[in-house]
Amino acid sequence: MRIALDDFGVGYSNIGYLRRLPIQTLKLDRLLTVDVAQEHEARCILGAIVQIARALDLRLVAEGVEDPGQALWLSHLGCRHLQGYLFGRPMPAEAFADYLGFDGARRIA
Repeated sequence: MRIALDDFGVGYSNIGYLRRLPIQTLKLDRLLTVDVAQEHEARCILGAIVQIARALDLRLVAEGVEDPGQALWLSHLGCRHLQGYLFGRPMPAEAFADYLGFDGARRIA
């Protein structure tokens, strides 16, 4: 079993949990990633978080990636796992199977 700390950077998901919880994945809240292409401060903060994640051997996932500029900056900063509307919108399982190219004979378990 692997544990992810979701929505990191907002609310009750704070940096202190990195020491206390046995997590393997850190998911950055979209509020941290939304301005990365426009704001130097956002890039500085995200760069520091990427360094912390590397030092703690955590997988880092950036949420809320909606445009190529965000994806480019996040990749440049070292965040290799991105999720958001840039890659796909929420969809039913059948639509997802079509999106992946599964035929009608195969089913997703």
